[in-house]
Amino acid sequence: MEVKKTLVKADFGLAADIATVANTFVEIGRMTLPAGLYLAKGFGFKRGQDEAEGRVYISANVAGPTLVDGVLKLELHDANDDFLSKWFELDNALTSQGAAAVNLRQPFPRTDRKVASKDMKLVLYLKGRAVVTLGHAVTFIQIDCTQVTRG
Repeated sequence: MEVKKTLVKADFGLAADIATVANTFVEIGRMTLPAGLYLAKGFGFKRGQDEAEGRVYISANVAGPTLVDGVLKLELHDANDDFLSKWFELDNALTSQGAAAVNLRQPFPRTDRKVASKDMKLVLYLKGRAVVTLGHAVTFIQIDCTQVTRG
C-alpha cells in the first residue's frame, strides 16, 4: 500500500540538544527502516500525484529560537552504514521557509530516485558556520515521502 508520509523530528530520534562543530557536518538524527517498509523521497513514487517532487521544511534553531546559520544534508546509508546517496544538501535559510505556507517550502532537488528499504538508514546532518548547540525543542522537521508497505 502506498501512502503519503511526512517524516518529522521523532522519526529521526531528535530528542536532545546537540552541540555542533564549526564548518563540519554533525549527525543530528537518523532513522532505520524496518522490514516491509520502503520510503521514496517526495510524493512522486506513485504516478499522477500532486506535489510530485515533495517539499522539505526544516527549521534548525538554537534556543531563543534563533535560526542556525548553516547547511542541512540528508543521506541514505545501507545496513552497514555506508553512504549510498544524498537526498539533499540545502541551506537552513531555505529549508526554514514555509512554516505555515506549504507552497513556500523548498522542493526536493532533482537527484537520483533511490528508494530506502529494509535496514537502510536516513541520516540527517547539520553543518553550522559557527559552533552552536542545536535546540531539539525549537527545531522542526517535515520531509515529504511516499511510504510503501509490503507484507
